[in-house]
Parts: sequence; structure tokens; C-alpha cells
Amino acid sequence: MRRSMDQALDQQLAKTYPSLKRLTIRQDAALAWAGAERMPLMQYDPNSKGAKDLYKL
Repeated sequence: MRRSMDQALDQQLAKTYPSLKRLTIRQDAALAWAGAERMPLMQYDPNSKGAKDLYKL
């Protein structure tokens, strides 16, 4: 939610779909590096912020 585009999209979705529960997966370096290494995030860094959010899902 740091980038203004992310914030604007979140606001638009909340306005368009008010009854849907919000789901936020935090972005961190582990997400980018896992993708660059073509490894599943849970294998690359299971303790990253994004992985913890996905576990909750």
C-alpha cells in the first residue's frame, strides 16, 4: 500500500465492491526475489511478510 497506484486501486475496489472482505498481501523483497529465482515463496522465505499473509489465507 505504499505506492499511490496501489492505494487508489484499493479505494476503487472498496467503493465498487463494498460487501467484499478486503484481502491484503504485503509486498516485500522476498516476493520479488522468489519470483526472480523462480521459486515458490513458501520455499524461498516462509517467514517473509508476504508468506505470513498467504498462510493466513
